[in-house]
Amino acid sequence: MSSILYLANTDWYVFNFRLSLLQDVQDGDQTVAVITPEGDYGQRLRDNRIAWRGTRVFRTRRSMASRIMFFAGCVVEAVRERPKIVHAFTIECVVYASLMSVVLRSRAVYSLVGLGFLRETTGGPLARIARATLRAALKTLWALQSRFVVTVQNEEDHATLVEGGIAPAARVRLIAGGSGVNLDQFHPSNRTGSGGKPRALFASRLLWQKGIGDYIEAATELAESGAPYEFWIAGDPDRGNRGSVSDSEIENWSSSGIVEFLGHRDDMQQVLGMVDVVVLPTFYGEGVPRILIEAAASGLPLIASDHIGCRAVVHDGENGRLVAAHDSAALAQAMREVLDDPSLRVRMGRRSREIAEARFDEHVVTAKFLELYSELV
Repeated sequence: MSSILYLANTDWYVFNFRLSLLQDVQDGDQTVAVITPEGDYGQRLRDNRIAWRGTRVFRTRRSMASRIMFFAGCVVEAVRERPKIVHAFTIECVVYASLMSVVLRSRAVYSLVGLGFLRETTGGPLARIARATLRAALKTLWALQSRFVVTVQNEEDHATLVEGGIAPAARVRLIAGGSGVNLDQFHPSNRTGSGGKPRALFASRLLWQKGIGDYIEAATELAESGAPYEFWIAGDPDRGNRGSVSDSEIENWSSSGIVEFLGHRDDMQQVLGMVDVVVLPTFYGEGVPRILIEAAASGLPLIASDHIGCRAVVHDGENGRLVAAHDSAALAQAMREVLDDPSLRVRMGRRSREIAEARFDEHVVTAKFLELYSELV
């Protein structure tokens, strides 16, 4: 039996973003178990003393059959573990955990790392119906429970849940540090890039909503003007997502010679040590973007869209620049401003580190979750 059962839609997420939380919980003499779809990071969790259960799902994880298989696996593990608390991350797993908690009468923490689909306004009638259905389902499921907490990462998401009547204010907690960051692992380092060319980095899942198109347009504008910069992109397509960039588009961009694709990287602390600015022109339903937190801890200036979540990390004019979403010309101008001025980069980078130390230390974030667990038990 476990004290806390964690649900997430990828083992990669748990290993990279929540391992510190799980280890601190275990060090506090509670037992934990994690259930995710099978993946490449489950064994790494086990190597770190975490009891991980991988459920088999079809290759296309977003199919209805795949969702049913994952949910069934979650139910089996919940019945087997009989945890004191179920803690779920992301909207999909929050829905599953809410259903389970109603049936099993377990206490729960529902962590929404950005409202994503709930907040989107795009799509036709079917998308609007789906959003309304999801809101109603969460409202109903949470009305049937008394011992639960919903955590969000920014004030806008808090307002959406409370003012929209989805969850009572007493049950919604703002944990503004996101998932936190290891300040010893991510720290300022001397720039190690070769050739002396200022270098920009876009790092994210390769989704259109993350602003990769605007980054490419801005990079193209700067390159065609003769600006001596390098433009890197780290990340892979999310092929099960309708908003994913296609392989052919990546090939076309790469062949242009303007941007360099690094693919998925597990060594982001090293990559961040080789760049001069991190750029994220997202318009996705963010919580607090992890790459911005990691880059801030690494002492880098940041350029991001003036958007939910980004504003929690990027203070315009202090540690970076905020620009309007979908405005590649403004993005290019902000990139030129930062990349052309080494002293500005140093000043903004120092401020980024100060913000990371004050707000995003993962141990501070973990302590807040431990407090929630204590309240529920």
